[in-house]
Amino acid sequence: MPPLGTFSVPRRTLAMLNVRMRRIRWFLLTVLVVLIAALAATYHFQRQFRQRHAAEPPPPIPENLSAAAQDWTYTQMDGDRPVVTVSARSFEQSRQEGVIDLTGVELKLYHRDGEAYDRARSARVSFDRSAGLLYSEGEVEVAMGLPVEDKPAGRILMIRSSGVRFDARSGKAETDRAASFELDLGRGEAVGAVYDPAARELILKRAVTLLMNPRRKGAKPMRLETENLIYRERESEVWLNTPCRLTRGGTTLQAASAIVRLREGALEMVEAFKASGADSAPNRKLQYAAAELRLFFDEEGTVRKIEGSNGATLNLTSPTARTAVSSDRMDLEFAPENGESVLKQALAMGNTRAESFPIARPNVPVADTRLLRSEVVEVVMRPGGEEMARMATHAPGAIEFIPNRPGLSRRLLEGERITIEFAAGNRVQSCVALNASTRTWKAQRRKGDPEFASTRSDMLTALFDPKTNQLSRLEQSGGFRYEEGARRALAERAALDAGLNQILLEGNARAWDPTGSTSADRIQLDQRTSDFDAEGNVRSTRIPEKKKPGAGSQAMLLGEETLQATARKMRSANGQSVVHYEGGVTLWQGPNRLRADVVALDRKNETLDARGNVYSHFIDRQKGDGAKRRPPASTTVTAQELSYTGKERLAWYKGEVRLQRAELEIRSRQLRAWFREDSDGGSSLDRAFASGAVEIVHRKPGRVRRGTGEEAEYYI
Repeated sequence: MPPLGTFSVPRRTLAMLNVRMRRIRWFLLTVLVVLIAALAATYHFQRQFRQRHAAEPPPPIPENLSAAAQDWTYTQMDGDRPVVTVSARSFEQSRQEGVIDLTGVELKLYHRDGEAYDRARSARVSFDRSAGLLYSEGEVEVAMGLPVEDKPAGRILMIRSSGVRFDARSGKAETDRAASFELDLGRGEAVGAVYDPAARELILKRAVTLLMNPRRKGAKPMRLETENLIYRERESEVWLNTPCRLTRGGTTLQAASAIVRLREGALEMVEAFKASGADSAPNRKLQYAAAELRLFFDEEGTVRKIEGSNGATLNLTSPTARTAVSSDRMDLEFAPENGESVLKQALAMGNTRAESFPIARPNVPVADTRLLRSEVVEVVMRPGGEEMARMATHAPGAIEFIPNRPGLSRRLLEGERITIEFAAGNRVQSCVALNASTRTWKAQRRKGDPEFASTRSDMLTALFDPKTNQLSRLEQSGGFRYEEGARRALAERAALDAGLNQILLEGNARAWDPTGSTSADRIQLDQRTSDFDAEGNVRSTRIPEKKKPGAGSQAMLLGEETLQATARKMRSANGQSVVHYEGGVTLWQGPNRLRADVVALDRKNETLDARGNVYSHFIDRQKGDGAKRRPPASTTVTAQELSYTGKERLAWYKGEVRLQRAELEIRSRQLRAWFREDSDGGSSLDRAFASGAVEIVHRKPGRVRRGTGEEAEYYI
């Protein structure tokens, strides 16, 4: 038995197995060859495929570079907030200088709030990573205020320049080369610029030109020119720290410095310092200046208001006049007209002075120069802004009319409030004043005439002749007072006719001078001659001139005593040497009295004429001393007419004459009475001569004597 674990195979079986094994060996060898061939073919095919589709191997790095890359990105973070991101299509780092050269660069400078960023693009940039500085020699485009998440809405704010330096740490960008920009406030150009995204501040260094946008799209922009500009986006302000000029159409503004304030990125207000401006049109020119000027603009970009302070001036020029206004402060209001600003009114406050100078024109009389002074003056323009419509004071003021032609009077008007209305051509139409006083200097005065005349009243209205530009009528009311040298007058109302040079006084009127006074309901005074007419409840007082040495007494109401009179009407002429009374006339001088319907006095010729219901009463001078002094005798004469001549000392009565003296009565058609001069300078009746149907009656207690005849003489 064979050992355990072995077995025996028959020979035949072994022979058969050998045959089969030989056949299988050749089969396996064939399969192996096929597999090797397949593998070789697959390898060859894949190798060719890889060779055809494999990327080209990167070029070798130049010896002067330490690194190079494609689609490079650099980000600087502040915590989890990005500060700056720099991306480029290619990246090359210098082996020696450590400077990275970038191409196809985009720089994002993120705002502090993380909601927006400023983007800078350039074709080629050098980046000093250790210093955090980027520099682009070529053109750079900066877009400002792009939202991080949403797409930009509206216009993108752009700055374009070259030679730009970027600080990757602070985000600041700077250039000294020419730059153009399109901002929300406008578009323009400058030489040199600095942009600080952290402060949201753009500085334009030199030669700045900016077209500032108004709030309404499509409206005419404002052109700004200056040497230096700072745009503070966060505060919506533009600071101009060097002399600047703003221009829009015919409007210009120049200033030593200024601040432009924006609303929603558009022009709203300009605050200018040491500034002056002008607005020009074919028929008008407006100029203004102040240490501080504030200009406010409407949606169209036109000026709607200007405020000037610390020494403001305004000059208005039209074809007919030039008006200059100066004050501590001034407000100008404008109205839009055809896309431009037209002055509507001006309000000047504090030490205001407004002076208007006429412009000479052919065949037109030159108007007066007008000078108005007050704390507050308002000027209202006519539509179109070429001429003034009204000028008024809102505080006590004074206006002076200074003639520019010989022979005209200079006038001064002062009042608590003064309003001047203008007609076309800047011609004064009227002037109204409250609590007014006037002073007039006559151009032509006679020797001895007062230098000026003055008036006062509660209300004054002056009217001017449109043809001559001169005062035509002056009306005053409420406590009127007049003064010219020694002459005085008062009334409730007064009116001056400048052409006739006459003053009309009404309502409790009274006029006086050192020689006497007159009161009446109505007095009309001629300023040139001092003649006057009085009417209604006339009362007059006349102080006679002193008698010359050696001259005799003038006796009948023409002596040295004060002469007083009442009447319905009175006329005084020739320096009051000729006086005419009418209507219930009564004159008295001391104890002597005269009544008549009409009385005329001529002091120069020493005559007196009375007509209608003449009544005269005279008292002789007392004679004697002490106990011998006799009581004075009185003489009363009535008649229809009386004529008296002082040179002859003769009184001639006519028509129904009746004389009464003590117990004596004389009636006649005419009577002539002579007066004598007494030793004391007085006068008394000396004798009388009656004619025409004379009748004499002498009455004593218990006896009456009568006598008649054609003539009779009576001696005292």
